[in-house]
Parts: sequence; structure tokens; C-alpha cells
Amino acid sequence: SKLMKSKDAEIQKRPDSPSDFLREASSSKFVIGLRLHSLVLSSIATVPYLSISYDTKIHGFMSMTRMNRFLEPVDSRSCSFTRRIEYLINHHEETQMNLENMVGRIKYRIFDEAKIIAASIRS
Repeated sequence: SKLMKSKDAEIQKRPDSPSDFLREASSSKFVIGLRLHSLVLSSIATVPYLSISYDTKIHGFMSMTRMNRFLEPVDSRSCSFTRRIEYLINHHEETQMNLENMVGRIKYRIFDEAKIIAASIRS
């Protein structure tokens, strides 16, 4: 596949800090994250991401952010991962806007829940 021969693709070493990850991810079209924290940080940076469904935490987070169509089954032998990458490349802006919208909703929900907890502590 032409996609797999692209010189634009890079494998990054593990960043030294979350801010290093955010800086690197922000200049990327998408991230292939294999750890939950990479997906969370990609969401914060509103950078679309793909992952492999090897853990319920990954699956749950991908579902919560409505990015689960970019989740590859761990035992997949198909070329669907390449198709998912091609989709992200071809629909980058749309996917990024959807992710930004979803992250905003999640932040609002968390803030709402925090207000409820704070109110119950005060009473």
C-alpha cells in the first residue's frame, strides 16, 4: 500500500512528559495509541486516534469519545486498520471536529458531576 510507504509516518519514542506528548501530537494528523493515556492526551489535543482493542479500558474510552469505529480488534487479520488510517487522512477535519465536540460534552458532564459532588459534601 502507498500509505504504508509514506515518509510522513513516524514512530515516536515514549515522551518524557504529558506536555511533550501534547506538543508532538498537536502537529500530527492522527495518533495510533496503544495505551489509554495516549488516547486521553490525544483527545485533549483534539487529534484523532486509532487503537487496538486489547483491554476493556481502551474499548470503553473509544466508545465514550465515539471514536470506536477507529478501534481495531486485537485478533484482526484484515487490512481494515489501513482503511481506518486512510479514512482519518481523507476525513481529518470532520473527524477532528466530531472529536472536539465530544470532548467538550465530556468536560461539561464531568464539571456537572463535580458540582453535584461538591454540593453533597457541603450539605
